[in-house]
Amino acid sequence: MQCHNCGRNIDESLFPASLAFCVYCGQDLKPVSHEAERLAFCPYCGREMSEQTSFCPHCGKQLKVSEKSLSGQKISNPFLERTTKPIVKAIRDAFSSEKKTRKLFQQWSEYAELPPEEVPSMEALREMPEGVETKRGYRWDLAVGIAGIIVIALVIFLVIQC
Repeated sequence: MQCHNCGRNIDESLFPASLAFCVYCGQDLKPVSHEAERLAFCPYCGREMSEQTSFCPHCGKQLKVSEKSLSGQKISNPFLERTTKPIVKAIRDAFSSEKKTRKLFQQWSEYAELPPEEVPSMEALREMPEGVETKRGYRWDLAVGIAGIIVIALVIFLVIQC
């Protein structure tokens, strides 16, 4: 017996006669009428193949199982994947303690190259008005928080629509 998907010969003496699936690729071994079989094209090699296969018979690549349903079939939404990952990363970075650590390291690396007399002292830094920096930081945090909530709501809405 020969698999119509991978083309390999299956020795019937080693397997039961009621074998329903190919032992090499897992394809259903039921006879397929060529009229009923719908044709598709492999996204990797571009060659014609059966729509029912899970592996390309020409290049051997596994065909992806996708996520979004469209007329009974599943397809992925790369736009949603491309947009959500950077948004989640930006929100995580905005509220993480790593951001503060990176800022301190950047300041340290800038001061490390200066001679000791040019490094500002703590007294000089304390002379800055405290309210100015605090207000700006609070406003920034509030704006990022509101933007984050809007983005999360938008992502949830898009996921529900898919």
